[in-house]
Amino acid sequence: NKGTAASFGDQTFPADGAPQMVLDLGTGQVNLSSFSWGEHASGTGAAQTDVNLGAAAGAHSAGVLGAVLGGKSVPEIVLTIRDSLGHVVERWRFENVMFSAYQTSAAAGGGGPFDTFSMSAQTVELIYSELAPAAAVAPPAPAARTTPVDSLTIRFSEPVTGLDLKDLLLSRDSTPIALTASQTLTTSDGGRTWVLGNLTPLDHTDGTYALTVQTGAASLITGAVSGQLLALASAAAWTLDRVPPAVVSAAYDYNAPTPRLRVIFSEDVSASLASGDLILKLLSGNAPLPAVGAVTYDVATNTAVFTFAGPLPDGNYRAILPGDSVTDAAGNRMAGDFSFDFFVLAGDANRDRKVDFNDLVVLAQNYHSTGGKTFAQGDFNYDGNVDFNDLVILAQRYNTGLAAPAPAAPLALAVATPPASAAVSSAPSKRSKNGSAAKPIFSVTPVVRAPARPKATAARRR
Repeated sequence: NKGTAASFGDQTFPADGAPQMVLDLGTGQVNLSSFSWGEHASGTGAAQTDVNLGAAAGAHSAGVLGAVLGGKSVPEIVLTIRDSLGHVVERWRFENVMFSAYQTSAAAGGGGPFDTFSMSAQTVELIYSELAPAAAVAPPAPAARTTPVDSLTIRFSEPVTGLDLKDLLLSRDSTPIALTASQTLTTSDGGRTWVLGNLTPLDHTDGTYALTVQTGAASLITGAVSGQLLALASAAAWTLDRVPPAVVSAAYDYNAPTPRLRVIFSEDVSASLASGDLILKLLSGNAPLPAVGAVTYDVATNTAVFTFAGPLPDGNYRAILPGDSVTDAAGNRMAGDFSFDFFVLAGDANRDRKVDFNDLVVLAQNYHSTGGKTFAQGDFNYDGNVDFNDLVILAQRYNTGLAAPAPAAPLALAVATPPASAAVSSAPSKRSKNGSAAKPIFSVTPVVRAPARPKATAARRR
């Protein structure tokens, strides 16, 4: 029935009140006021249970202090746990105990002196229990992962009998998965700690998995000390995810109370995002740009909102999210960089890249409006009002426009040499009404040979 801190700490105490804990030091009993535990490996690699205790100073104080100073080992200490009525519900035995720390201080609230002391035990044994056993499936780490889980550890509050594979329920996305004879279920400490192994053949498909332990008469798992059926069990869950996140859509929200970029992802990437991940480039000009001020994330919609530390100057922009800066909970990175182009033109209420009479009409219709107005209603300085300040912004840009950025240069393609008869031609550029050459929509640069030069007579035509 002996175990280490891993099993000692998984106790379920009565729900009808705070438990009373009494430590029997052999020379007297100590009523404990506080209790915490942990575990460490000794120099030989053996596990040691660490217990931190608190109690009002009393007859035990000198003995504990002497044990700390003398460095002597105490063969046995018993911890008794009672319910709120004083009825004994559990007893634990600590063996080969060393007291490692002792301190006396004034109690909180002005009471008498209060002792805190620490001890470590080589073994911990449950020697009496009226509590039904409890079980906890240790969750795998990390819970969101890119590799299957091959084994899980199940810890019970006391050694148990009657546990087999049919008592364990495995599911993926709430759909049961049958355990088979290929899975293993073993214990090496007398039935308190069990290991379920060879799970990889069952949890190698992406999804959310859970393992639970059946309780009560459905399982017949019985405590070796209490003689009672398993009453309580906690489940472990994990997610296998090998799909990289992606951007679903992006938009420049010019009509928000302050301009912002809104990016929707295919899954939750909130833990990886920071304001510095967004790279903002002005495609023409060299006006100074404000920094990306902050990023907020809505987990329900997987929407990130990037705001800026100041107004963006007029121009064409490209926002870039590097693929290696965005990861999901499992650690998958985006397949590549994401970029999004947008433009800013103050005074352009209808967003047609021109500031003209149409925009003036919008401003006039909302002029002298106070509070709650948007850019599309003429609030060009984002103060919520449409007034003389917005009229000035429009007037400064009246009858001007912002040309769309030139298309990206075509990719140079490596192709086989075409037949001699193959050729690439382009029509001569048309002229605009004022006689100037209009910009071509696109251009093609032949790889094989230059296009034939137009005849002189064709060049003189108007």
